[in-house]
Amino acid sequence: RTTMDEFHFHSWRVALLPELDQTSLFGNVDFSGPATVAANQDVLNTSIPVFLCPSTPNANALVPDIYAFNDGKPPKQYVGTATRSDYEIIGGVNYGDGPDSASIVLDVAYGPWGEPKYDIATFDVQTVREARLRDITDGQSSTILVAERAGRPDLYKHDAAVKPHPNGMDHFQAAWGVSASYPWLIPSHEETVVNASNDKGIYGFHSGGAYACFADGSVRFLAESSDTAVINALITRSHGDIATGN
Repeated sequence: RTTMDEFHFHSWRVALLPELDQTSLFGNVDFSGPATVAANQDVLNTSIPVFLCPSTPNANALVPDIYAFNDGKPPKQYVGTATRSDYEIIGGVNYGDGPDSASIVLDVAYGPWGEPKYDIATFDVQTVREARLRDITDGQSSTILVAERAGRPDLYKHDAAVKPHPNGMDHFQAAWGVSASYPWLIPSHEETVVNASNDKGIYGFHSGGAYACFADGSVRFLAESSDTAVINALITRSHGDIATGN
């Protein structure tokens, strides 16, 4: 699999649909191919209220420019749109200072989710580690599972929208039914300032911070004043940097 394939997987939120009283919608998902096939457009454009934070003042209800699958190669055409989500997994912390293509292989302390292993030369996906609770040696109550990255697909920095929308920001990561390349889910160790930006960091439209769900099922408020070292420790599953949230 190439990194291009990752932009067309069915997302983790799709697997939750039967647990969210969305069994009928789940039954309409076409799993015979990528999430982005035309047959899934009706599903992708169905808004799921539980994936949206009521505090988000986002006027853009749709994620634009969903590309059609192109057999692992760069996309050539759009297939349609999708409805968005304000919540995202945090895949780990990049402690490197180089480009993602190198740092994602060498310098990442991963979170509780299963992650791809990349070929360092081609950056293609070689294997995928299966997520297991027993791998969270830092403690389930000290490890973030999902956090707010609200306001996407629009870009926000601090408390203001950035316009015009930058072309480099990935639309796919905002669609609840479509995945994104794993590097988009991994902030650098310097990007984990709460409410600094929704590009890669934790971001919510709440006074003073944002919410996160931990691996033990608890939901806690992360203050904007939190030290980045503490947030980084809460993201990683087995880095030995145990911390507790607010």
